[in-house]
Amino acid sequence: MKALQKIILAVALVFASTVGTFAQPVGPGPKGQAMGMQGMFIQKLNLTQDQLDKIAKLRTEMQKKMVDLRAQLQKNRLAIKEEMLKDKIDEAKIKSIVKENSDIQAKMKMLRVENRFKIYNLLDDSQKKIAKQMWETMPLGKRGKYFHRGGRRFHGRGFPHRGMLQ
Repeated sequence: MKALQKIILAVALVFASTVGTFAQPVGPGPKGQAMGMQGMFIQKLNLTQDQLDKIAKLRTEMQKKMVDLRAQLQKNRLAIKEEMLKDKIDEAKIKSIVKENSDIQAKMKMLRVENRFKIYNLLDDSQKKIAKQMWETMPLGKRGKYFHRGGRRFHGRGFPHRGMLQ
């Protein structure tokens, strides 16, 4: 019996040690090689270093604003959850928070649109033509009902009352 356990343990160790060799690297590749849609966008447009620097700065500025907006959304979702747990639920309060969340989401969409146009205005005429063709195939903010994140499918943000409240 002990021999069988040793064999099973040996097979498990061999299997565990070889799994990593078949794994694909995650994230950006070597310096200068970006991955995903952004990488394809950069590669096809043949951007100058100055354009790349300006785009990186625009992205960072937008991301800072988005962090604040996402944080407010999360706080509002928690406030809704707290309100739903009370004995006497204040419908008007929940509606106002949901309205505020809608306004925040609209701001986030506008930030994306504004950022896209800021980037578009940095391009020369030939790059703008290529960008238009690429944007036709990847519409602004459209993810569909289900979107893919990290190898799993998610619907919504996991808030249990999302369908009722948002």
